[in-house]
Amino acid sequence: MSRKYFLHIVFFALSLLIFNACDLTPDDEPKIPITSNKHLIAYGEVTSYTKNQIEVAIQSLESNLGDVDIEFSDKVKYDVRVYKMTYKTKYKNTEVVASGLVCVPMVTDQVSVPLLSFQNGTNTLHSQAPSLNYSSPFFAMLEMVSSFGYVIAIPDYLGFGASSTMFHPYLDKPSTVSSVTDMLRAIREMTSEKYLDMNLSKDTYLLGYSQGGWASMALKKEMETNLQDEFTLKGTVAGAGPYDQTMLLRSIMDIQEYPMPVYLAYLFHSMIKVGNVKIALTDIFNPPYESRIPGLFNGQRDNEYINGQLSTKISELFVHGFRTNPDSIKYVSLFEESENNSIEPWNSTSPLLLMHGVEDTYVPQAQSENLYLKLMEQGTSEAMVKYQPIPGNHLSAASPFTLFALKWMLELQP
Repeated sequence: MSRKYFLHIVFFALSLLIFNACDLTPDDEPKIPITSNKHLIAYGEVTSYTKNQIEVAIQSLESNLGDVDIEFSDKVKYDVRVYKMTYKTKYKNTEVVASGLVCVPMVTDQVSVPLLSFQNGTNTLHSQAPSLNYSSPFFAMLEMVSSFGYVIAIPDYLGFGASSTMFHPYLDKPSTVSSVTDMLRAIREMTSEKYLDMNLSKDTYLLGYSQGGWASMALKKEMETNLQDEFTLKGTVAGAGPYDQTMLLRSIMDIQEYPMPVYLAYLFHSMIKVGNVKIALTDIFNPPYESRIPGLFNGQRDNEYINGQLSTKISELFVHGFRTNPDSIKYVSLFEESENNSIEPWNSTSPLLLMHGVEDTYVPQAQSENLYLKLMEQGTSEAMVKYQPIPGNHLSAASPFTLFALKWMLELQP
């Protein structure tokens, strides 16, 4: 199924839902100020859906999936309320106010509810942050999944939403892991008896594609190795992530053209801004690109515009020294940082489904294949991890990924 066709179906189905949804406080700041918690600052309801509205939308979606044999309508159980939340986190020891969406099922009788954290893919637009774009068809689809019985977290990431005055530390593992886990801690405070009074269990699921797949794997390792007392990881689905950044960068040096130079500019610009890479953009990019890049990532430019300001030809984009001698001492700090931000394999102890489009030229399929093999080499049980190639390129594979991911996660639930 093509991504265009799938998204047309999703838009048609979800338009029924969105049209009838109750949009309560669009674009407003959270309404309930809180000062007595470690992480939670405030939250406010932005929209809500009834169980009947969700059933209609999902049934419409299912009836248009053609030969894709997946059904979700029988899983719909609850009305859903969607909140924008702000919370405290830190970036390099400096306190930052961050934000995201929290989707809450209206459960009864203190039903124990697991947490599902969704990490979105690469985004360069402030207006597309989840907390601002919550009524889009894709985020509406995620929000209605809460009706299946999950409290769903959709972080904005640092540099978006409430923290849009700072740059986005793209593919920076320490800040991504800490900011998302702090949001999950804030959700635990938000659902406590002082506020929403819900029985939020420690059971946790992780889901993400592209940048979100990488972020989900980084979170998975942190939860399994250092945060077992806070989170009981029940399942992770990660798709098409740049898990080994060093391997990705070296593979790009071996080709003549790369179709998404925005990813490369975003990554190197972020590495330098974070401060651990001791070179400048002029050491990596040829003119005029090195002077353009800082102004491209201001939150006002989309991928298409940024790509148009760069070159897909590797010889035009990168300076000769970087292309021909990336192992020189000049670039040591850059590759050290790419190693630090890669997902180092370990003996994983909770279920994992890795998926990747077989025609992906943005993030090669070898990223998922190698991670799968290296996890096995570290002792991960064959019963614990599955690798599933799926049809499509980096963009079109996102649609089947979402369907298969939800099906797999629902099958894990007791």
